[in-house]
Amino acid sequence: YMREFTSQNPDICVPNRIILTVGCMTMGGTITDEGLVVGLEFYGKNVPNVDTSAIGEVKDYLLDVSDIQPLQFHEFMHIQQVRYRDFKYIDFITGRSFVPETLLGHALMEGAADFASSHITHWTDDKPNYVYGNAHEKELWKSFRNQMDSDTTSRYWLFNYGRTPDSVPPDLGYYIGTQICES
Repeated sequence: YMREFTSQNPDICVPNRIILTVGCMTMGGTITDEGLVVGLEFYGKNVPNVDTSAIGEVKDYLLDVSDIQPLQFHEFMHIQQVRYRDFKYIDFITGRSFVPETLLGHALMEGAADFASSHITHWTDDKPNYVYGNAHEKELWKSFRNQMDSDTTSRYWLFNYGRTPDSVPPDLGYYIGTQICES
């Protein structure tokens, strides 16, 4: 997907490499100065002979191996949004650095990357946070509106694998951000 996208858009910034890691369930992917990083431990859904019982309810939110390329494209979109340097994001258009300071800012960055990835790679919205979001949209919007100007990304919203209330999937801020981009 990245090769096709960059061939049609020659001014696109391409990561110098894609780094595949096995970590401790802290990230499905991110961008660094070294390149695009994918946390392979998040792709254990439906893998034969893999025992996921030790990771608790997080096992319910694992992604399928087929989700690796769409997730790489999601991270690739972050590279297009920003350059990561000295723990600040650099806007490609203005050249100014910024750090998303609110839940809304973070949700928009993640939602825009999911939105683009879903349209380019046809990544489906059957991920647990999207299924839950569609089923609980009204209550999520009410809660999000009350918190969107805060600096919190925890509880329901972002980067919160293993830290959500019972039966609530992580990363609902991706869902909310994507809904905003689609509107």
